[in-house]
Amino acid sequence: MKNKVFILLLLAVLLLVSCTNDREMAEAQLKTAFEENAVNIAGFSTIKNSVSNSLHYVYYFEDSCVKAYDKTEKASFSLCRDKNCTHENCVYGEKCVIVAFGGNVLFSVLQQGAVYEIYAAGEDGSGSVKIYETEADIRKPVCRNDVLYFYSQTENGAEIVSIDSTGKFSVCVSAENRPLEFCITDKGLCYTDRFGDLYLNDALIVSAETDYVQFFNGSIYYSNSGGIYRYDASKEESVIVCDGMLSDWVITAGGILYSAQTDGRMCIALYDPVAKSGRTVCDVDADYEFWLFDGTNIYTMAETAEDKQKALDECRIIVVRPDGSVTPVYEKQRSLLIIENAIGG
Repeated sequence: MKNKVFILLLLAVLLLVSCTNDREMAEAQLKTAFEENAVNIAGFSTIKNSVSNSLHYVYYFEDSCVKAYDKTEKASFSLCRDKNCTHENCVYGEKCVIVAFGGNVLFSVLQQGAVYEIYAAGEDGSGSVKIYETEADIRKPVCRNDVLYFYSQTENGAEIVSIDSTGKFSVCVSAENRPLEFCITDKGLCYTDRFGDLYLNDALIVSAETDYVQFFNGSIYYSNSGGIYRYDASKEESVIVCDGMLSDWVITAGGILYSAQTDGRMCIALYDPVAKSGRTVCDVDADYEFWLFDGTNIYTMAETAEDKQKALDECRIIVVRPDGSVTPVYEKQRSLLIIENAIGG
């Protein structure tokens, strides 16, 4: 009898260890997916109403302030903790034009007339501290490892600069190189010049009129009129992964996510490079804006047909499941559209 009890206890322990390992593995995979994807999908945030992402939250603009959607609790809260605040001059108020997260730091950018102020805070928005200010434009923010990178238009031309959470400022690519699009790789900064030539740490690697570049899973991906390519740094050659033009594309482990049109309305689709075919991920009747992918779900500010009918008086957070079913979560002035398990199913 004792042996049976011991065996049952041993099986229970092994099952618990197995479940713990599975959970830890799942969390590690999610973290890897976040690190590989979210840093490059800060959400077309050159203007207000952008969406940004961390491991636990999605940040978005609503009611003249920045909100955070808690992925675990499936609820939103204001990053400004003052219930009596008018959000006119606060860090997360009307003058905040960019929020971006990378590593352990949430960066927010305020526009005060001709001056941009940069703040650093914790993932939940607490402890915000001003670290820098500039009169140069701040565009195309990208974060990695507690560092904010952005494209800046100065009197001398465009340059790519970085600033860490302590306020240390560096020029990564000078105006002389005329940078345009860029991404952060494990080997340094990759960027295109105004002619579309692709550079890695100021060394020319591809001359192909590149219009977009992304880093994923150790490889550099870029697109031009011929399609989407993967650059193999070890062989110093490019391989085509999609021989067609895709809009707002993002490389993922499950394929290439992109914006498309079906029957005259916007949708989000997934292209399979092996099968060389695509399928619709979400075709809810909405105008998708600023969407991002965190390795599991897609998040986007969206204006649905119902929103338009109500003149944006009662927009909602909407959950769209892989089977196409739609569930409104609660009423808001604008919709944060969440597409769950985007590349599953």
